[in-house]
Amino acid sequence: MGDSFIDRRGRPHIVILDDRFNIVMSPANALSCTEVFRTTARRMVEAGANFEQIDVAGERYMLRVTPLTGSEGQRYAMLIERRGTRRPLLDAYERFGLSGREAEVLSLMIDGASNRTIAETLCITESTVDDHVRRVLAKVGVRRRGALLARVFGLAGEGGATPTE
Repeated sequence: MGDSFIDRRGRPHIVILDDRFNIVMSPANALSCTEVFRTTARRMVEAGANFEQIDVAGERYMLRVTPLTGSEGQRYAMLIERRGTRRPLLDAYERFGLSGREAEVLSLMIDGASNRTIAETLCITESTVDDHVRRVLAKVGVRRRGALLARVFGLAGEGGATPTE
């Protein structure tokens, strides 16, 4: 995959999948190399996993799958990132002026953790998590978690609008 869309971008690639794991939204140049990722995403959802490292053609990738809800029915955001290409949490921490605790909350959000899981992991109350999530969303300039992921990984415009927002 030496000259793949992921290598050239240097940032995660987001593919939106429907409930049958068919591609709903993806750049045209990504369609030829997403089958292995789609198969892995299906297996991850069935197993209840949020992220997994996989090897494809000698390259290591981090695959994250996050459920999206909306009027279109169940969809999934599949984030594909070549390992070692970026440090999105550090970038977000600096770019959006996040506190250390907000960066911790963001890290767990990126992994697909619910507010309850975040609260348990960080030993804080769910209402405190709600406050942190609201502040992170406000600092990043979005209203929803899907749009948050797009902004953190540098895939949305300055206004934060994304096709999934």
